Amino acid sequence: MALVAVVALAGCAGGAAPRVTVLPTPGITSTASAPASNPSGPSPTAAAPDTAAPTAPATEQTVLCENDAASVSGPAGTYLLSGACARVTVAGTGIILTGDGGAIDALLIQGDGNTVSVASAVTDATVEGQDNAIVLQRVDTLTLRGQRNTVTSTDDIARLDIAGNENTVDAPGVGTAAVSGDGNAYPGS
Repeated sequence: MALVAVVALAGCAGGAAPRVTVLPTPGITSTASAPASNPSGPSPTAAAPDTAAPTAPATEQTVLCENDAASVSGPAGTYLLSGACARVTVAGTGIILTGDGGAIDALLIQGDGNTVSVASAVTDATVEGQDNAIVLQRVDTLTLRGQRNTVTSTDDIARLDIAGNENTVDAPGVGTAAVSGDGNAYPGS
């Protein structure tokens, strides 16, 4: 029996396990703490990085029409245009603008990846840039200069001018169209 006790205790009397130092990886945080030393267990492993970006609630900023003009420019953000306005300019990247129903005489969108939705009549809309998405209740004259822009009108478009490639116009109909470029789609094309 003494021999059995010696053999059983021999596993505990072995040499010291190698020391393992684990340094934190920049950008990785852990809410659980690992034991300082666990020589008989598996080596510690780093937690998977948290790749989800924190999300802040979107804050909609109101855009005022002063002296018959309104302008949204700069960083990406969400904006609301309230009421009618003679001239509206959107210049930037990733801007989301919603018009609540006031008529607009001239709408100019410059930049990339902007989203504009206007629930009223627009006399003249010009889009210069790439990958913009525009939804209009009605537009009399639509000019597209750029690539991969998408415009939707719930009413007919009287005049359409496209200079660019892979633009898409969705409307019940188009009066006259002058189109240059490849891969453009519009009513009657």
